[in-house]
Amino acid sequence: MTISQTQPLTAPPAPPARRSLTGISLGYFMVLLDMTVLAVAEPDLATSLHASTAGLQWTTTAYTVTFAALLLAAGAATDRYGAPRLFRAGIVTFTAASLLSTIAPALSALITLRTVMGAAAAVCVPASMAMIARLYPSPPARAKAIATWAATSGAAVAAGPIAGGALVGAAGWRAVFLINVPIGLAVLALTRTATTRTAIARIATEVPIALRTAPAAPPAAAPSVVSPARPAAAAAALPSAPPPTGPAEPPSAVPAEPPSAASLAAPPAGPVAAPSAAASQRVRIDWPAHLAAAAVLAAATDTLIAAGAHQWPHTVVAALLTVTTAVVYATFERRSPAPVLNRRLLREPAIRPALLAAATVNFTLSGILFVLPLLLQRDHHLSALQTGLAFLPLTVPFAANPPLTGRIVARTGPYRPIVAGLTLLTVGAAGSAVALYCGAGYPWLAGALLVTGFGVSSALPALATAVVTAASPSTTGAASGLLNAVRQTGATAGVAVMGAALSAGPAWSLLLAAAAPCTALAVYALPARKRTRSHPTAPDARSSAAEPVQCAAPSA
Repeated sequence: MTISQTQPLTAPPAPPARRSLTGISLGYFMVLLDMTVLAVAEPDLATSLHASTAGLQWTTTAYTVTFAALLLAAGAATDRYGAPRLFRAGIVTFTAASLLSTIAPALSALITLRTVMGAAAAVCVPASMAMIARLYPSPPARAKAIATWAATSGAAVAAGPIAGGALVGAAGWRAVFLINVPIGLAVLALTRTATTRTAIARIATEVPIALRTAPAAPPAAAPSVVSPARPAAAAAALPSAPPPTGPAEPPSAVPAEPPSAASLAAPPAGPVAAPSAAASQRVRIDWPAHLAAAAVLAAATDTLIAAGAHQWPHTVVAALLTVTTAVVYATFERRSPAPVLNRRLLREPAIRPALLAAATVNFTLSGILFVLPLLLQRDHHLSALQTGLAFLPLTVPFAANPPLTGRIVARTGPYRPIVAGLTLLTVGAAGSAVALYCGAGYPWLAGALLVTGFGVSSALPALATAVVTAASPSTTGAASGLLNAVRQTGATAGVAVMGAALSAGPAWSLLLAAAAPCTALAVYALPARKRTRSHPTAPDARSSAAEPVQCAAPSA
């Protein structure tokens, strides 16, 4: 017999959740702003710290390598240690590292601090989503909160180059890190009560469930005179309750266990449920495997950067290190009870082409954002602010286009926006290469950047929907996290490869940016069309795409 009627617990009065949501969204904005704001500061940073192109590559990739490698582990850590605690710790670490970056005496110190900032950002993203899930237990309210949170990505990408140009023009490259300090302090002040509110929401959610599943106390026995010294014998002597004679009472409905915060490592493609305490107790993190994965990514990046700088002895050593760390990672992954990559997910035939497409989108975008500021300021002698304004055609579509893409995906499925986005991205990158090679004026380059921006903002939201839809229900969260990690990896490769190709000429570097999405288009288009005809997208999965999705900054 179970208790079928329970009195729901209500949270005591607390500050409005909107204040906490503002702080969480502002923290997400800060993490994404740091990805684009540094792009226009590269020439000034190179002059100040006497950095080579390889050094500038590492100031960007140190952030993205750490972000990509630790994102999945951070989601699991959020389940284990609590979202508010990790979110605030990540914001404190990010703010402190930003403050120290303003006084970095050498490039090596700045790269180290950028690595710390990447780790802190990896903690903040899944923790922020888990906090929103707790603060807004009602699905309609949660959907609106997630839309507000995700919309900050477009604002951060659009504002990054302009803000960076204004800050560098006013106070030099160090100002792009100093701006994070007041933002971080504001986030900590706004989320001060988030810990209490999420704890109250957790109790209010889980205690009634525990009461509904707890067995009722046995019926009281008739009083008898029993010696207190022999309670066990007395209990045995008491008559047992008679067996039930009627039909068994149906068990009360218990809500299914929601997904864990590891599934929140990327912006969601649908409603998000808060993780339960039971789920957090089962979370396992294989830290050696995660660290080995980070070492592989870092060594491979070092190989590409060294090859681009024609440092061949360094390239050979880095390549050997890449192979060694890859073997170590494969050994850990094969034996791990909690592997870094979900093997069941990777066996899905529709997942792999979509992941490749997502990686190439970020490859192209990140490479362009790394290469063009150097060319515009070094060769065309634009100021930092002028360079930031020159990027408006690229960044404005990130804020304007995702809602339109969401409606198209909801109506037709993700295939057409993905193909259209990859096509536009190829045309835009190739157009940028031609404009630079022919010495065309800025209007030609602006048109190519506008096409590129619409390509990125069309492809990424649709790819998020395609990946989550293709995954089985039990791996939806893992698919979301893997998608974001793959995008970060593509961003790292874009900066490393296109930066290395600069020595052959800027036009050749941008042709690589066009070749990547063109290859992904060839791999994705025909097989995906066949799969779409055989298994049309479910309406509920389509409608989830209407929510804003994080549209990449250099490493997003």
